[in-house]
Amino acid sequence: MALPIFRGLSPSLEEFNPLERREVRDYVDLYKQVVRPVLGNCRVYHHTPLTPMLEGSPWVVLEYAAPDSQKALGWFFRTSESGDSTFRFMPRGLDLSRTYDVTFSNTGQTVEIPGFQLLQDGIPVRLEANLTSELLIFRAK
Repeated sequence: MALPIFRGLSPSLEEFNPLERREVRDYVDLYKQVVRPVLGNCRVYHHTPLTPMLEGSPWVVLEYAAPDSQKALGWFFRTSESGDSTFRFMPRGLDLSRTYDVTFSNTGQTVEIPGFQLLQDGIPVRLEANLTSELLIFRAK
């Protein structure tokens, strides 16, 4: 959700595991190509209440939407085992007259959904385990 900073990944570049290096490169590319262009001038929507410091809360969900509603990002964090393992995300930064390609970052799967349907019915995001996350990427067609 912010500028990536990497420390302690490997003692040296020569010793950097090639599989981990590829994964880091993929995440940096995701940040540069998808996240950074939206974050520069976006509207932010909080979909969950303030998370209490000393109490459990099942989800933290934030939405970052471009001013023209062409692109948006939904960030989902499962912060405890309590509550439902599925969060029904009702985006607020999209245009109901457009259709969106919605990409689930963890699997890379993309579905096409009309904006009206997204705003009316939402989209379920399922995270089974505590301390897991998902990123949804919305791109207008």
